[in-house]
Amino acid sequence: MSDEWCWHGHHQNTSPLELLSGTIEERRKVILATKPVEEQKLRLRLLQPVRGELPAALIRALATRNEAGAIYDEAAAIRNEAFTTYDKARVIYDKALTTFDQVINACLPEILALHATECPDCPWDGESIFGKENG
Repeated sequence: MSDEWCWHGHHQNTSPLELLSGTIEERRKVILATKPVEEQKLRLRLLQPVRGELPAALIRALATRNEAGAIYDEAAAIRNEAFTTYDKARVIYDKALTTFDQVINACLPEILALHATECPDCPWDGESIFGKENG
């Protein structure tokens, strides 16, 4: 499918000129299949290919738009890949965090014994170094 310049591709536009995403023939088929019968004759008569040469500035602007669109699409693909990678990393991290919490809880008796040896006279009450009444 290639884009095609035409006149009056749609009934409401700020310019009679339009760059269809597709061909005029495809647009004609859409008109016949979806537009009210009483509108079809006028729409089909006015829907015509551009035969003359369009302004060079317009053609350059279209090329710039297409290049920018390609860059945008490339960036969107990279962004989507990054989000996918981020989501996978988050799942791995969450699993590691859960495992870490389970291991620290399983090792708590050893940890508390080491703490008692290395921090004698510590006021920590299992929740705070300031105790429940001073926290």
